[in-house]
Amino acid sequence: MGKSSCIVNEAGDGMLNISDMEGNSFTFQTDAAGLQVNDKIFVYYTGNLEDGTAQVLRVEKYVSEV
Repeated sequence: MGKSSCIVNEAGDGMLNISDMEGNSFTFQTDAAGLQVNDKIFVYYTGNLEDGTAQVLRVEKYVSEV
């Protein structure tokens, strides 16, 4: 069993965005979130902005318990 560690909580406008979201494929952009390749993350978003991107409210990183 694992748990999640909050990376970003209550992101400001334009701080975190998901673009080109189609099915299970998307582009995620952020600065200095401490993510590494193959990290598992949970992304919570509040809806689409006028330009079609999805505004992200919160990002959590999955942390496995050993």
